[in-house]
Amino acid sequence: MAQSWGKIITIEIDDTSHACMHVQSTEDAARYLLEHWTGQRTSFYRIAVQSCAKALKGEISDCAAYLCFMTAVREAQLALVTARCHAEADLFEAGIEQALAESVLHDTPPISHGRFWWPS
Repeated sequence: MAQSWGKIITIEIDDTSHACMHVQSTEDAARYLLEHWTGQRTSFYRIAVQSCAKALKGEISDCAAYLCFMTAVREAQLALVTARCHAEADLFEAGIEQALAESVLHDTPPISHGRFWWPS
């Protein structure tokens, strides 16, 4: 089972009733992406789905799945209510997380022929 991300992300899933979903693990993110996603299904969305699947199988880290999920949420401009940490991360850890996020976005090649590329 996927571990908790140490963060709680609250996303509005219905703007008329203001219903929200709390996402705090790769499993939660996969469920949100497959059952509640209201944004367009862009390449960032597809990469987030694939990264969640790979993390759930133990092929990549939950941190990588989190970064791909948040990238898709931000790109789709979904109503992100809050993203807060259970415990405050120190500056070094925050810097590493940001560098990894930038690296993932920069190094991901375009998707072709409906297939995803992911480093093994």
